[in-house]
Amino acid sequence: MKTTKALFGILTITMALAVQVQAQSFITNGLVAYYPFDGNANDKSGNGNNGTLHGAPQLVSDRLGNPNAAYNLNGTTDWIGAPKSPVLNLTNDLTIALWVKPRIAQHTIYWSLVSYSDSITDQYAIAFTSQNHIQFTYYTGVYHDTVDSSAAVWTNNVWQHVCVVVATSLKAVSFYQDGKLLSSISQSFTPPIPSVAQPQLYLGLNPGENYYFPGGIDDIRIYNRALSTNEVQQLYTYESQLIISLRKAVSPSFSNLYPGTNYQLQVSTDLSTWTNNGSQFTPTNSVMDYPQYFDVDNWNRLFFRLQVSP
Repeated sequence: MKTTKALFGILTITMALAVQVQAQSFITNGLVAYYPFDGNANDKSGNGNNGTLHGAPQLVSDRLGNPNAAYNLNGTTDWIGAPKSPVLNLTNDLTIALWVKPRIAQHTIYWSLVSYSDSITDQYAIAFTSQNHIQFTYYTGVYHDTVDSSAAVWTNNVWQHVCVVVATSLKAVSFYQDGKLLSSISQSFTPPIPSVAQPQLYLGLNPGENYYFPGGIDDIRIYNRALSTNEVQQLYTYESQLIISLRKAVSPSFSNLYPGTNYQLQVSTDLSTWTNNGSQFTPTNSVMDYPQYFDVDNWNRLFFRLQVSP
């Protein structure tokens, strides 16, 4: 019976992991930079585009309440930069997605979110405009911002997901907020867009105009491809919900007990010092499963013993 249970557990875990990998494959496909800000500004895409803090960005809790998992920028001197990289030199399709929490309700010009620039010319960039719209810039010209000029597309002091998708083959720029398509604008991308001479990545700053972003910023993703509408929605759903994961746990089981006798379970990590766990119990049968699970991930080695109590 124990063999059957163990085999079933292994099969269940294997199937769950296989589904998880398949479901997340689109998230890493074409990912050239990823900044989860989980305690630092390192790039977790595997491409080594690690960020450097400028000013004094503060680690804060993210949208899910995880401590030290997002950065807060002061809007005047704080920004995060990454050096020039071939994988960031995007001149065709691209997608930029990130979570932001603006701290100020209104601004006069615009707030820069992500910019790949040589300090004069933006090769590509996204920002919030003074009309509270999302603006996209590719090379020297502003190609389009959101068409709805009467309503804001973001909310002050609330985490929201912003995504811009550029599909040069479709001649379109698409703007998303919280997984929903705001607008898709037809835009020609000819002649070919040349590369900027000495660019670098600026997060929370437009270096040419010194426009800083005030507020929270997190989970910045840059792709060298155009995500589909369905993929943008899946990415938003994946990052906006708590993630369920499997943890290894054990539960002691006893046999040859004397019904009516008092017992005390004790635990030890070194077979030298023993500590009572829980209250005494009195079994009614000779076989019993202990009504508590121990998280295996929390310790390297744990020993159990059962003591007869008066």
